[in-house]
Amino acid sequence: MNNSGAIVYEQLTNGLSGQTQVRLPMLSKGMYFIRIVGKNTESKTVMIE
Repeated sequence: MNNSGAIVYEQLTNGLSGQTQVRLPMLSKGMYFIRIVGKNTESKTVMIE
């Protein structure tokens, strides 16, 4: 987790379908602000149920 409170993960690959695959550790339930760092840096919020 970085200073801004975002959880930063390293982008592994960009799949043939265009979806970004991200290596995620075991996370508890809740809302997470995920920042994908790679060729195309993007931020997204994910809900883990």
